[in-house]
Amino acid sequence: GQSLRLHTHLAVRENALDLYGFDALVDLELFELLTTVSGVGPKAALTLMDGTTSNTLRSAIAEKNVGLLQNIPGIGKKTAEKIVLELSDKVALLGERSETGSGSADAEIVTALEGLGFRPRDIHQAISDNPELRELDMNEKIKRLISLLGR
Repeated sequence: GQSLRLHTHLAVRENALDLYGFDALVDLELFELLTTVSGVGPKAALTLMDGTTSNTLRSAIAEKNVGLLQNIPGIGKKTAEKIVLELSDKVALLGERSETGSGSADAEIVTALEGLGFRPRDIHQAISDNPELRELDMNEKIKRLISLLGR
């Protein structure tokens, strides 16, 4: 009788439609980021995420810890090196987003402001430095952030 909210990813292939669901938005974002690496499909991404916690996985990639990734069954040295090489800079932004407590609404705000040319790091910093923004609706929050970032 309880409601459950899942963040989903639909993988479309020639002969199948596979739906993957995650409790946390940051887990979905990590999954989608992992699948951008050549040779890492949805099953390999799930293997990586099942092999350790999301925070540990993000840290290992950001810190270029190939050894930890290699210890996950089914992940070889070349795949681990490719993941670290391609994602070490990108995964750091996921870590910042989760640390600032961004929910799905904040993720939409960040995406909107990135589209206007603001840097993700600056956006996250402005959100974390201004806790009063939590009380505002999305439109007001975006207006306020634009004024804060435009200084």
